Amino acid sequence: MHARLLLLALIALLANGCGPFVAVPVDADAAENRETSVRHELVRYARSLVGKPYRPACTDPDRGFDCSGLVQHVYARYGIELPRVSADQAAQGKDVPRAKVQPADLVAFRRTPGGRVFHVGIVSAVDGRGIHMIHSSSSRGVVEEVIGESSYWRGKIAEFRNLMGQ
Repeated sequence: MHARLLLLALIALLANGCGPFVAVPVDADAAENRETSVRHELVRYARSLVGKPYRPACTDPDRGFDCSGLVQHVYARYGIELPRVSADQAAQGKDVPRAKVQPADLVAFRRTPGGRVFHVGIVSAVDGRGIHMIHSSSSRGVVEEVIGESSYWRGKIAEFRNLMGQ
């Protein structure tokens, strides 16, 4: 796929010589494949951080993370700059209905309906068990768990956000 795009760009460049730029159409499948690849790599990297300790106000993989520090660190590695605070992170990107959630989407939590976002995580998988997330828990550090299997988290989901293309 990438070779085809490069070939088209080369043909356009050679056909046009030093004249004005000729736009080459972007292959939608290639763009979708790139996004899928970034999502996969982002989740893989987040999984590599499972077991790191919880550390308040920390974004350092050598020292540990709080929830928003983990999210900020992981997304930044893939060129997606996010604010430092979980409530501000949850205002980024596009809202995603629960039925369309994908790995690498952001999940945000509120203690009460309409309350302030107090926690964020990264969707790591969606399967028959439900929606999985990687997050930094104050009691367990960086963990991966199924949201619906947690009596604490399942009733606090506020929203899901697609941060790809930020």
